[in-house]
Amino acid sequence: MAETSDTAFQDKVESISLSIIGYSFLAGALIVGYQCFQWLKTGVWPELPLVYLFIWLQIDISSISNMQWEGIKKILTWLLIETPLSLFTVGAGVVIGVLFKEACLAWLTPNKPTSNDL
Repeated sequence: MAETSDTAFQDKVESISLSIIGYSFLAGALIVGYQCFQWLKTGVWPELPLVYLFIWLQIDISSISNMQWEGIKKILTWLLIETPLSLFTVGAGVVIGVLFKEACLAWLTPNKPTSNDL
């Protein structure tokens, strides 16, 4: 009986994980679709970098310019300005979906004894 319950739980975890990944692909496609619509309407491709997400969420990222580590500041600035929002959305969704699945399945699986436990 417990094995059936575990299988049902695994199926639900798989379903939720795939839903997260699927919705992230849908969100990425909608962002690109919006860009295509704007390009068809105006003839200008609207760039939507990752920094727009922070602006839309009203998250203050001005502290990056005050960082003392110049290399880290350049990397973060480059990522915020150059990473397309659509790519970030898909990538983040895949990472979250996979981590969710692995965390839930690790929680379900009992700890296997190691050689130190024997």
